[in-house]
Amino acid sequence: MTVSSGMRDHIRSWRPPRPLPGLAASATQHVPRWVLVLLGILYLWSGLFTHGPWQGPDLLGMAQARSILQALQPLDASVVSLGDAVGSLLFSQLQGGALLSEGPLTAWWMALGMAVWALFAGGLAGFPVSIESLHAAGRISLVVWILGGLVCLWQATHRLSRRREARPDDPLGIGPTAPAFATTMADCAVLLALACIGAFARWHEASPHALHFCLTAGLLWAMAVAPERPRQAGLWIGVLTAFGFFNEGLRFLLAALAGITMACLFVAPWRLIAPTLLRIGLPVLCLGLGLWLMAVIAFDQEAVLKTWWDSQQTAIPRSLLHGPETWAWSWWPLWPMVLTLMVQAWRHGLWRLFHLQMMAALLLPWILVYGLGLGGGNPARFMPVALLSCLAAYGLLSLPRSVTSLVDWFAVVVFTGLGVLIWLYWSAIVFGFPEQLASRLDFLAPGVTGDASLFELLAGVSVSGLWIALITWRIGRGENRLWRPVVLSAGGVSLAWVLMMNLLLPALEINRGYGHAVAGIQSAIDRAVPLASLRPAQTCVQAPGTDLTSRAIVLSSLSLPLAGPSYGQCHWRLSTSSFVPEGWVTVLEIPRNPNRPERTRFYLQERTKSE
Repeated sequence: MTVSSGMRDHIRSWRPPRPLPGLAASATQHVPRWVLVLLGILYLWSGLFTHGPWQGPDLLGMAQARSILQALQPLDASVVSLGDAVGSLLFSQLQGGALLSEGPLTAWWMALGMAVWALFAGGLAGFPVSIESLHAAGRISLVVWILGGLVCLWQATHRLSRRREARPDDPLGIGPTAPAFATTMADCAVLLALACIGAFARWHEASPHALHFCLTAGLLWAMAVAPERPRQAGLWIGVLTAFGFFNEGLRFLLAALAGITMACLFVAPWRLIAPTLLRIGLPVLCLGLGLWLMAVIAFDQEAVLKTWWDSQQTAIPRSLLHGPETWAWSWWPLWPMVLTLMVQAWRHGLWRLFHLQMMAALLLPWILVYGLGLGGGNPARFMPVALLSCLAAYGLLSLPRSVTSLVDWFAVVVFTGLGVLIWLYWSAIVFGFPEQLASRLDFLAPGVTGDASLFELLAGVSVSGLWIALITWRIGRGENRLWRPVVLSAGGVSLAWVLMMNLLLPALEINRGYGHAVAGIQSAIDRAVPLASLRPAQTCVQAPGTDLTSRAIVLSSLSLPLAGPSYGQCHWRLSTSSFVPEGWVTVLEIPRNPNRPERTRFYLQERTKSE
């Protein structure tokens, strides 16, 4: 009896998967710790203290943090109702304004950092607490989440790499030991996370991205330790999922629960401990959500809850390529290595390895839920860095030489060219040469002026020298290391970020910031009427509830508090609309960016009669 080719292939598919390729012991020498520490310092230090809020989520996140901080101050009780103050704590909104799609957890944490700084500097040390110092304190608090995410990613990859099926084939006994292999894989995952092109700028924003990375890395770690410690893992899964709900809303909750459920249903080691995870994790999650709902009911926020719930169920219609066309560069160099792993897994049956099944089960729901834009989220800004970095680290084991060369040459060409371009733009800012770039600056950053700061110059020269040394090491060193294909990408991202934040910051402030508009608005307020001549209830600024940009500008950057939309006694009103309500007169019209055609213009209005 003959067996058809289709049946033969089906029978072959039930064979055990081919073991992972063999690996020499020398390939698993761990990354020098000074390299990881230096990359981390360069990566996190740049861009924390020296710029104001930028367009988009950075402005809204900083405004929401100061909204929480100001709403709890007794001084604001005259201009902010209790409902607006509680609403800013329970929902992501700007003191009674329109609801935002994200949750308030990141703003809570940043507000805590600001409060600690204000207490220490203003109350204990006697230093002046400026708005700029509060911005810096809020951004420093985000570093905690990035570091926590990197630690969780390292621990998760290390634990998964200690599993028997995750280790490479070693029939001759000359391969690496289990601890050495696990340490190298964990180092590679961290390097890959630092090398992700789309992450470095967004992790420095006052947005939920840094916390999202930490929470997803924490969930990955909890799932990695679950087969051995199911009770501890269940507790952490419940806590982290609740935190994710408070950080990003319904889409995080659905993606996390769907991924964990798939892993517990279809992956054998996790299927065995699924009852324990459910028995412990679900009550913890329900307890966190229940306390939040009780606070909503206790403070009469049911109407806001209904509006928020309706917004969480909506998905903004977008093109199917809206996310993937951005992921092609924002997920680099992670997706080529994950794609290579998928091809090898399909050819050799590697998807039957339990650790790969678990990570795939977690990743697929994230891509589906966030790719649909549930809750008004933008799929183009979605970056599952933790899950992709862990999968990409295993992709290094079977990475073809052609893909390795592609990643290396991409890093050398792109980041070297970007570094040279940044230096040329710095020269154009400081010396006016090259003239073509200097003329281009008249459009990109009109009015920019730069001084040859010694500190900025030394920082730029130092990091450029380190980049050249790294390229020289990569080209000339003969030993094969598993992490060699990613160290150039991680170093290149750090090079680009440090150079931009030290050499091009004045131009970026003009191009992306609101410094010109904020200075003009604050100066007009200071010149208009002496604050001493106004009643306390008048020393505030109103802004329309749907005008998020104006409300964010007042909250994040002005010295006066923002009043709720329905409050009617403030002496000033700020709006991006030229409409002048009855009883008001426009005293200032100012664009966001000077000397450049701008869609965003701010109109400061002063009250002409009391209501």
